[in-house]
Amino acid sequence: MVLESTAGVNDRLVKYSTGGSYHKAEKTQNQTGSARGNRFPERRRLPLPPAREGVFPGAIIGMMSSPPSPFRAHRCSFHPDRQDPYTRLSTVTVFVRDQDRSLRFYVDQLGFNLTFNAELPSGDRWFGVAPPDGTAMLALVAPKPDSEDYQLIGRSTQVVFLTEDVTAKFEEWCQRGVRFRHPPETPACGGTFTTFEDVDGNSFMLLGLEEMTWEVEAQRRAHAERLESERRSAQELEIARQAQARLLPQTLPALKTVEVAAVCIQARHVGGDYYDF
Repeated sequence: MVLESTAGVNDRLVKYSTGGSYHKAEKTQNQTGSARGNRFPERRRLPLPPAREGVFPGAIIGMMSSPPSPFRAHRCSFHPDRQDPYTRLSTVTVFVRDQDRSLRFYVDQLGFNLTFNAELPSGDRWFGVAPPDGTAMLALVAPKPDSEDYQLIGRSTQVVFLTEDVTAKFEEWCQRGVRFRHPPETPACGGTFTTFEDVDGNSFMLLGLEEMTWEVEAQRRAHAERLESERRSAQELEIARQAQARLLPQTLPALKTVEVAAVCIQARHVGGDYYDF
């Protein structure tokens, strides 16, 4: 799963919900009509739900999936022709009421990793969590009750989590007690999305795009090919090591007047003869 921020997207694009929460006990079959347990269920087009605040959430999916897509699973940051300094998104702040309670939610229920735990000079604590994939982090900040930031708790964070299988992640998090506003939906413009909340009511979008799924699978195949290539290289090196070792006499000659000693140092690249016996 990859964290992406939609700071450039109008806030009204991500405020859609069906109202209230969705409980897994109320569901016998997922919204896409697929059998449970199928990792990549066949999707069917659903009727478009009514828009709220004048904008249908599919607009954000259309923006994300329009070519060229900025939501590729992997992007090369170290191209040899690149001249500008390396830059990436680091942290998105999420305001919470109780940092310890929020930390348990993100780590225990969502399965995120604790990335940092620091104490500021003011004495305040600063927690960072991140999903298993990607580099961006969420900073869990507990503002003072009389501050303006405290009023931002319980609103849309404008943060989108990308996953290759929304339905599978939806079912997994439902079993862990995560509150969803509605089950996964597939708008006419493509993609699958749902909305969930943390313990303070901060809402996030969980989004899946076919383009990302294809690329993740391509990366998996490339990774498997690299592992296989490394395995073959290690096997060939072992064969070469054994061949090099056999270049030396396997038994020392039985000579009483001559002392014989030899050493063989394996190398990846060699040339010439080891010895002339």
